Amino acid sequence: MSFNASEVDQKIDFIDLPEIQLSGLSRKMSFSKDETALLWKDFMISKSNLSIPFELYDVGIYPENFFRNFDPNLKFEKWAALETKNLHEKPSLFQELLIPAGLYLRYRYKGHPKLVAKTYQFILGQYLPTSKFNLDNRPHFALMGNSYKNDSSESEEDLYLPVTYK
Repeated sequence: MSFNASEVDQKIDFIDLPEIQLSGLSRKMSFSKDETALLWKDFMISKSNLSIPFELYDVGIYPENFFRNFDPNLKFEKWAALETKNLHEKPSLFQELLIPAGLYLRYRYKGHPKLVAKTYQFILGQYLPTSKFNLDNRPHFALMGNSYKNDSSESEEDLYLPVTYK
């Protein structure tokens, strides 16, 4: 997958988000020992009794300077979650997570979910360093709505990376 700077610019915008209250399951993992599939399997089983359709949040909480001194063996916290504003009764295993308000880079990703890592690498390694923004130490997340298709190259999701002005 190659990236054209002007194409990327067309897919990126910056948005001030209000605080978001989520509920879900979390797990500590590293990129070298990725347990995302297990986390999502547990989450989907736990939420199976909810009748309201929800957009799903895939959240990463990383230690300070995680991406500056990247080591695939470093642990971070990964969440599978949904927004609680329409949730009247949460599953018993679910925990609460608060995404703080702030400025986020939003990128509309279209492609196979297994290839999204290349997009993150481009944004973090090439786009952000040459922009007027720095990566901030708040949760990162992907919002997976109706256009998300788990195993399809036609899948779409919105990637949100926390930023501050340089």
